[in-house]
Amino acid sequence: AIDYKDPSKSLRDQLIEACPNGIDFFLDNVGGEILDLVLENINPNARIVICGAISQYDTGTMYTTPPPGPRRYLKLAEQSATMAGFNVGHYLKSPLNMLRALIYILWHYWWGNLKSFVQIEKGIESFGNALEKLLNGKNTGRLIVDVTGTMETS
Repeated sequence: AIDYKDPSKSLRDQLIEACPNGIDFFLDNVGGEILDLVLENINPNARIVICGAISQYDTGTMYTTPPPGPRRYLKLAEQSATMAGFNVGHYLKSPLNMLRALIYILWHYWWGNLKSFVQIEKGIESFGNALEKLLNGKNTGRLIVDVTGTMETS
């Protein structure tokens, strides 16, 4: 894993340390600098899936000015790699595909291949701070606002 908040190591150094043999697959929810660094380190025939760009959500210009595209996109051609978009909403159009995807994810979760970290903020009054944490990368994993204040943390 890479900790983009770690002041002791650059993102580039962390990526090279985590993936010394390059990258075959990357599911991107961030965009921006991290996607550019990943593209610099892809292997031949790598697959990149774009399903979000949180680095752009709080810029204030996302819907008025096009966000910057990947600067290293030519690495895709250089490495015969592919990059495609993914929108979970498209699965809602086909109940069978949605069921297949859900079974696949649950199977991996059951066998411990997927780890889910949860951070719970208590009370409706914490919503503003929780949203700020989400947009500034100050949370770990899923961020939940427990408006009733009764959820157990584990």
